[in-house]
Amino acid sequence: MINIIHLTHTDINGDNRIFKQLQVLSEIPNFQVVGIGIYDPDSPTLIENKDLSFKIMTFSLFAKKFNFFGRIIKHCCVFIEFLIKISLHIAKLKPNAIHCHDAPVLLIGLFCKFIFGSKLIYDAHELESNRNSLSPRLQKLIFFIEKISWKHVDLFITVSPAILNWYEDTFSPPSQSCIILNSPELNYSISEINNDSKYFHSKFSIPFTEKVFISIGVLGPGRGIPLLLSAFESALVSSHLVFIGWGELEDEIKTASKKCSKIHYHAPFRHDELVEYILQADYGICLVENVSLSDYLCLPNKLFEYLFAGLPVLGSNFPEISRILNHLDAGLTVNQSSEDAIAAINLIAEKKIEINKDLLIPFSWVYQAKLLSSSYSKLLKL
Repeated sequence: MINIIHLTHTDINGDNRIFKQLQVLSEIPNFQVVGIGIYDPDSPTLIENKDLSFKIMTFSLFAKKFNFFGRIIKHCCVFIEFLIKISLHIAKLKPNAIHCHDAPVLLIGLFCKFIFGSKLIYDAHELESNRNSLSPRLQKLIFFIEKISWKHVDLFITVSPAILNWYEDTFSPPSQSCIILNSPELNYSISEINNDSKYFHSKFSIPFTEKVFISIGVLGPGRGIPLLLSAFESALVSSHLVFIGWGELEDEIKTASKKCSKIHYHAPFRHDELVEYILQADYGICLVENVSLSDYLCLPNKLFEYLFAGLPVLGSNFPEISRILNHLDAGLTVNQSSEDAIAAINLIAEKKIEINKDLLIPFSWVYQAKLLSSSYSKLLKL
């Protein structure tokens, strides 16, 4: 039996990327897969855990309440408590491979490699040392952790070609690498879903003659929310905007929806329902602010969720987002100004854009799952 441990500082029940990877790997013969994460009461449980072929363990950490010590000390305390709580489980499993999701758990993976001889997999969901909301000290700490761990990484996984290039240029080409996109898992084709119900039009009493744009995901800083609110509040825009998600700007959006009849808020859907519902909209919005290098080089999962639901996308004029939209001829990009956003919203609402489903195949989760399985097979010499 080959034991695989996936480590994360997030709650796996609310992290669809990790959940899908666990599912893929658990289907490989002789693989025993365990996901270990940190319980987060504020994270919505987006996945129904029924009859799983793998095990999920989440731990509540007292150290997460240490807000009076400063962020770096708090993170160190969380790391130590997490390490103590999971040590017995790791020692019992003696993993053949330890898969670290993001930098906060990379040192634990490095520890396992030295103690148990485990293969070390580093899965950077972002450009970890240069992402939104990190303090300069925390950026330096993460960069240091990545630097001392890099030569011991057996397989590096990340989410976009541009981010992979940055890691290779900054450190060195890893022993093995692959790009696993944040694309959706679809068990049906677009043509099998009825998109005539106009769910959002009906729910929010939107005239059927008006277009509906949706923005899904975390409602926090760096997500282009102020720009979108300003644009859709303009009298020059007749289309409607629906935010679907949760986060610290949720109340601000709800307040805006009371003042402007074209702005609406909807609670998040479960991931297995998401594509079916977003198909009822007309356009998807994938705006990201240039607040970090990670954001500038990103390929957000919602970009692919829109595309696989058949929605044209209004996206940020950033390298990777632009590359995908231009390759698929599936939308427009916009610069970070209210005037540009208003013009782009009105322009895309007038265009007839058809998504070429054949071009989407290399971006599908089925394709990503094969890449992940193949990378594991090569790593473990199966």
